[in-house]
Amino acid sequence: MTDLLSRLTAAIDQAEALAKAADERHPSPWRTEWQGQDYPLLDDNGDEVLSLTFAIATWEPEATEQRAECETSAADLMRANDPATVLRGLAEDRSILRRHAPCDDCPGHTVRMNCHRCDLPVYRRGYGELGCEWQLSVARRHGLEAT
Repeated sequence: MTDLLSRLTAAIDQAEALAKAADERHPSPWRTEWQGQDYPLLDDNGDEVLSLTFAIATWEPEATEQRAECETSAADLMRANDPATVLRGLAEDRSILRRHAPCDDCPGHTVRMNCHRCDLPVYRRGYGELGCEWQLSVARRHGLEAT
C-alpha cells in the first residue's frame, strides 16, 4: 500500500469513527426549524444537537421577516451533512479506493503499479508517492496531498 493510501485509510477511519459516535448520540436524519428566537439543529429523536439564538422579534409578521435575514448557514450545513450522509460518502470513498488500488502484477497491465481499475499511469510526487487520478481526488476531498 502506498503512503498516500495509508494516510487516506487513516483519515477515512477517523472520520468514520466520529460520524458513528455522533450518530449514536444524535441519530440521523438531522433537521432545523425555527422555535421562537432559536434555530435548533435537531436529531431524529427531536433532541437538540446545537442551537443558534437570535435577537429578533417574537411577534408576527416581524419575526418571519427578521428570520429571513438571520445567518443560519452553519446549522444548515451541519444538517445537510448529518452522520448518515457522512457515512455514505465515506463508504463511497472506500469503494473508489478498492476499485482503484495499485496493481503490482496484473495480467494485461503494461506498467507495474498502474491503477488496477483504470490502468492509468500513476502520478509521482517526490519519490515513490503513487496514486491514480481517482485516488488523488479522494485524497483532496479529505484534505490530503500526495507528497
